[in-house]
Amino acid sequence: MKFITLFTTSSYLVLASNSANASFLGLKGKWCEYTNDQQCGRDKYCQAAVGDCLLKTATIDGNCQQPPAVCTMDSDPVCGCDGKTYANPCEASANSMSIASYGACGGGNDRDTQCQVGDNTCKSNEYCKAAEGTCGGNGRCTVKPTACNLNFAPVCGCDGWTYGNECEAESIGENIDFKGECSIDPNVCVPDDRPRPVRNGLRFRFNLEGNDRLCVDSSGNLYEYGQFNGVSNSNECAEACVNDVGSDLASALLGFDFGCTDRVCRCLYSSGTINSSNRGHFDSYNTNFTGKGSISGTTAKKTFYAFKLVGAEAEDMISIS
Repeated sequence: MKFITLFTTSSYLVLASNSANASFLGLKGKWCEYTNDQQCGRDKYCQAAVGDCLLKTATIDGNCQQPPAVCTMDSDPVCGCDGKTYANPCEASANSMSIASYGACGGGNDRDTQCQVGDNTCKSNEYCKAAEGTCGGNGRCTVKPTACNLNFAPVCGCDGWTYGNECEAESIGENIDFKGECSIDPNVCVPDDRPRPVRNGLRFRFNLEGNDRLCVDSSGNLYEYGQFNGVSNSNECAEACVNDVGSDLASALLGFDFGCTDRVCRCLYSSGTINSSNRGHFDSYNTNFTGKGSISGTTAKKTFYAFKLVGAEAEDMISIS
């Protein structure tokens, strides 16, 4: 695991990760006349809507904005009204600059491609990004982030799944329905296919590997497990495997299998991990299986859901897998 460091420029702090910057555009502030920053007060500027600075009119409406103090380094180039190319909308805003057009100045960049959610207009590394809450209709082809920070600011995707933050949803090309967690039906076995429980400031990241499946190692062997009974859903299972065990088992955890019908939660470990000194946390256990090392695949098992632990990092760290 590599960690990205923070560095500063003369004007603002830059975070080296990929996440959306569109939130810096179209914010509703005090009305102002474009280029008349004095109307906005100290440390603010008058931001025109994208493209409006190119209008041949006597006055151009704008909104007073505070330049952001923090930006990401993702590549989403825009052409500023000063004729300079900025790496992304946030960088333009950090320099108190309105945007003339999406894409680099001088052309040669098709990042301003319009699309319809669900069509095939965008490239393979892009998705059709629509306005939050619309979950369809018109959008703009936007590059999917390849790295995200681990700040937990949950959003509900248009697919009904909860994501840890906007960037995580965008990284798989999912539009955002609303900020906050999706509502959880207590009768749903898997309310989230990427649960993220926290133990002592360390966020554990699980991914759903398959339904009607159990986790196996590279040789197809099942893992020994400690079992909790009466667990309502896979989110609670993830929480139990991380926080209802000793630190030795938490650090050795490989993933979990959740049995939907019987409501059983099986925390998975390499053969030889569970012993007489640590198994007391579980309702039952099974050490007859020989699986070792990282989870490499799954095998069929009706009504079970297989989850793999894909990482565990401090909440305030930024990482690239």
